[in-house]
Amino acid sequence: MFTSLLRVSVAVRDLDAAVESYRALGLEPVGGVKQSPRGLGLRWVELGRPDGQCLLELMSPVSDSAPLARFLDRHGEGVYQVRLGTSSLPQTLATLSGRGVRVVRDETPTGARPLGWVHPASTHGVLVEVVEEEEQ
Repeated sequence: MFTSLLRVSVAVRDLDAAVESYRALGLEPVGGVKQSPRGLGLRWVELGRPDGQCLLELMSPVSDSAPLARFLDRHGEGVYQVRLGTSSLPQTLATLSGRGVRVVRDETPTGARPLGWVHPASTHGVLVEVVEEEEQ
């Protein structure tokens, strides 16, 4: 069903301070800071190896009303989301739903690759993003 672990996202209050902390571990920004275009109210930066492979994503809210701000208020900083790859998104989401997993969103934004979400209540507090990977 799942083919790969694509990303781990960590929720932080201060994105710049968090980047510096992870630089001390040898991870460097891969590209610049990005901001969500769809009103999700968050900024993020991908961190990775010198060859550009992304290993980790740091996310911070841009407003107190953003969903990520509410997560931080309830749980503090830490793992927020895991992104898993699959070869067949419809089949994977149907299988998960059939197993009683709470799939909260399964539509794909226009122009984006197919994705779905699993509610944190089904995964011990971690949001799971399921992404259909491109065939190699």
